[in-house]
Amino acid sequence: GLGFLCGWDDFPSRYAQTAIARVFYEIDPLRSGSANARAVRSSALLHALRAIDDGDAAADINAERRYFSYEHFYVIYCTFCKLDEDNDALLSAQDLQRYGDFGISPRMAQRIVACAPRKASARGARIEQPHATGRDAAAEARMDYTDFLWFILSEENKLSHTAVGYWFHMLDIDGDGEICPRDMEYFYEEQMARQESLAQEAVPFSHVLSQLADAVNARRGDRFSLADVRRSMLCPLLVHTLCNVNKFLLGEVADSQALRDAHATPALNDWDRWAMAEYRKLALEDDEDRDCQPVDDDDDDALGERGREDDDAEADDDEDLAVLDNDGYGYLRRFGLVHGECGLRSASGAAESPF
Repeated sequence: GLGFLCGWDDFPSRYAQTAIARVFYEIDPLRSGSANARAVRSSALLHALRAIDDGDAAADINAERRYFSYEHFYVIYCTFCKLDEDNDALLSAQDLQRYGDFGISPRMAQRIVACAPRKASARGARIEQPHATGRDAAAEARMDYTDFLWFILSEENKLSHTAVGYWFHMLDIDGDGEICPRDMEYFYEEQMARQESLAQEAVPFSHVLSQLADAVNARRGDRFSLADVRRSMLCPLLVHTLCNVNKFLLGEVADSQALRDAHATPALNDWDRWAMAEYRKLALEDDEDRDCQPVDDDDDDALGERGREDDDAEADDDEDLAVLDNDGYGYLRRFGLVHGECGLRSASGAAESPF
């Protein structure tokens, strides 16, 4: 369960925000801000709630991977905070570019951030980003934590229903309902330049367009509709080719590894596998940080009996801390995310919630 969250200031609210956003990611793919009863019944939400109540997830919340896994929340939130270097709870296009070792192209990062909708109004209508054009729009646009959650779920599992729609919208620059050659060339121009900067032989756009058209096999040739992309199941290929240089250059190597992973863990999807690997990395980094803490033997000798008693007390504290670290707090502590330290600072110095 989530009993270990009790007693921590605003951490439960962060977890709740993540779980709610994940539910709406599935049942409200258009981000209208609401969902009807039919959408809820056709989703896995009711099954997930039963699993939490009296199923496998009743004892271990991480067994429910679709919406409520604490480990998934931990990975998402830590990743967001690592990118948010100025701690304003908002990400710019420059912040987002650092995701995935700078794999995402600047043009796509700007597009993602600029398309992030603002919070819904009282009547449910979305409030768009501040009106600006050109470079001003790119400079002013920011995405919040919920926007980032939609991005990361779509980035790491591009075959989900919501993810395909998400990336189609990002690539359809003019919003005409098709990804046309002009849309693709806009993103691939930058992709070619990035290939050359990495001393790689750049593939001409004409070759890329021909290969994508053959692979997607769209009804209108080199103009792809959302239905075409869904039917082809090639959303990852389309996105990586046009706007993620790292994954594009990995090519068949990454595809082969993904195929092996799918065979090894058929019950998991791409997001589950990625989140599991990232959680292990975060836990390992936290263990290494604890191992690197300096110990001064001379100071220990000089402490005397009282000092040794203090050391024993600190050892007990360290043991308790290790338990918390296994629950995921150690890594968050490095970013000041425990006991309300993650909040923004007001003029009076009091912590304020960034969300």
